[in-house]
Amino acid sequence: MEMLQKRWSGITPEAKKNMSAVNEDPILREESMNEFLQAWASVGINEDGRLSQDEFVSFNSQHLANILKRLGWAPALTDEDSRHIWKAIYTLNLNDNGISMEQYGRYHAVMKVYIN
Repeated sequence: MEMLQKRWSGITPEAKKNMSAVNEDPILREESMNEFLQAWASVGINEDGRLSQDEFVSFNSQHLANILKRLGWAPALTDEDSRHIWKAIYTLNLNDNGISMEQYGRYHAVMKVYIN
């Protein structure tokens, strides 16, 4: 989590304001969630709902691009950072097919506490 705190520490006041707007406006929230779901589905090669480490790196790159477009700022995560995140999620519930959206959701909920 220290790596994430460092990467998110540069968030601008405007991006924070935009993030709040997305979280509070049901239409913006739905648009954001649809972008997330589309990014997740677009990288899942075997369509089992789980992402391998390489698929997750691709997903996270798309997800961060969506964040940048929507908020005007996104953390500069490297592919290695994304691999580290995947491994942390995967290690909590080993499955040969990768990580699920549910597992990512638990990570995301914890991550939000650390970046705010």
